[in-house]
Amino acid sequence: MRACRRAVELVPAEPPTALRARVAAGLARALAVTGASDEARRWAEEALATARAAGSAEDESHALATLGTLEFRRDDVDSARSLLQESRRRAAATGNRPLELRAQCNLGILELDVGNLMVARTTFDEAAALAERSGLGWSSYGVDSRVLG
Repeated sequence: MRACRRAVELVPAEPPTALRARVAAGLARALAVTGASDEARRWAEEALATARAAGSAEDESHALATLGTLEFRRDDVDSARSLLQESRRRAAATGNRPLELRAQCNLGILELDVGNLMVARTTFDEAAALAERSGLGWSSYGVDSRVLG
């Protein structure tokens, strides 16, 4: 956490850059993991705005994935699903397979948690196939996709 906070201190907010979006998204994700949802949301929103201003679809995807997770924690399933789907699309368009896999796996978890078991299974199967094609079969999301599917 200390390293993430230091990164956002070192990278100026102006002008908007992909690097600033990346470090803000990294801090948001770290905060989300620790349960600091409000602060995580603030950093994820900054990361999203910065990525858009800098024209970085890849960093936009990272921020969208974290926002999707945060929306799901607020029980806004439709918004979470939409954000994760957009994250997956943007990651796929940029060729960032690890980020695409993260979004796909999180979509599967969302569907599993809300009881859409067939959709979850299909989503996890697609994630597992993506992981294998991309050499990410033994990554955390690759393994999760196989185990949960």
